[in-house]
Amino acid sequence: DPGAARRAALEGGALRLDGTVWLVGVPELPVLTARMLRALPPDQVRVLVHAPESHRDRFTDLGTVIPEAWAGEGPDLGDWPVVAAQRPSDEAAAGAQLLSEWGDRFSVDEVVVCGPDPARVPYLARQLAQNGLGTRFAGGRPVPTTSPAQLLDGLASWLQGGSFSDLATLLRHPDLPADGPEVADEVFLDRFPRGAPRGQPAVGAGARLAEIVDTVESGIQVLRGEDRPISQWAAPIFDTVLALAGREDSAPGRVEREALQAIREECAALAQLPDPLDRPVSAGSALALLSEALRHRTIPEDPDPRALEVVGWLELHPDDARGMLLTGFNEGFIPASVVGHRFLPDSLRRALGLSLIH
Repeated sequence: DPGAARRAALEGGALRLDGTVWLVGVPELPVLTARMLRALPPDQVRVLVHAPESHRDRFTDLGTVIPEAWAGEGPDLGDWPVVAAQRPSDEAAAGAQLLSEWGDRFSVDEVVVCGPDPARVPYLARQLAQNGLGTRFAGGRPVPTTSPAQLLDGLASWLQGGSFSDLATLLRHPDLPADGPEVADEVFLDRFPRGAPRGQPAVGAGARLAEIVDTVESGIQVLRGEDRPISQWAAPIFDTVLALAGREDSAPGRVEREALQAIREECAALAQLPDPLDRPVSAGSALALLSEALRHRTIPEDPDPRALEVVGWLELHPDDARGMLLTGFNEGFIPASVVGHRFLPDSLRRALGLSLIH
């Protein structure tokens, strides 16, 4: 337990530090971490808080927020326009409209966009791209949105479900036969018509679809068969992805290459699972586990001086941009909802001096 080791070092006076710890914009700290920092000599801990001097008493000596001091504080929006949108696409359209109304008031480097919910950032990025304006998300591109990771998801659904819908979704991946989506749509409309008959039926589409399925199945045959320990699926899964998506050094772009590297690293972690966790599962289940492991990984985006910077909630406050667009201001993200440990709730962890679940 890392918490036990830290507590032992703290109680035994074994804390040593060469250099200085700088705390910049740290709104909260685990209890044990705060105790360790306070045990260091004062000249080895420097705290920077971006707030007016009149708010000094609202922060602790380590710069963390004192919630009670802010309980009666309300936001002063002044004359800021506030737009309520029902869907992410509506929100993106409203944000793009607001930016267009600003016109030439600000240059690109004088505007910042805040996206507290990373899942909504792609909607805004696509909308702005249609208007000829690029974006760069400081949080990086989520690995699950990359082509190799989406191939994993498609394979997992096809292996686990095997429905026509699963097949059609898989065939829309760009690394599979290019005519797959069109052929699948023709077969679906021909076999399952909705409304009036189409007239001329799809000629040869069924035979072509069978050829495509045979091609896909030949590439993933190693993933068929009996259940096996999770660790034994790691190598076949990665080899299959490489065979379909291409070698890491021949991937079409840096993002795809780094996504393949992330998949390689997570496959290596699966291959090292300890025996108690290494249970027999199907390839589809192993792929689903791999996709889950990739869910929180991101890839830094390339710098682009012509793009709008999109930052997170904590990065927004110290930003000195003249124009500010805040999107995704929704419950569950501001503030973020925190789920505690089911066996060690935060109240007990705080009493024991363990790190909290954040």
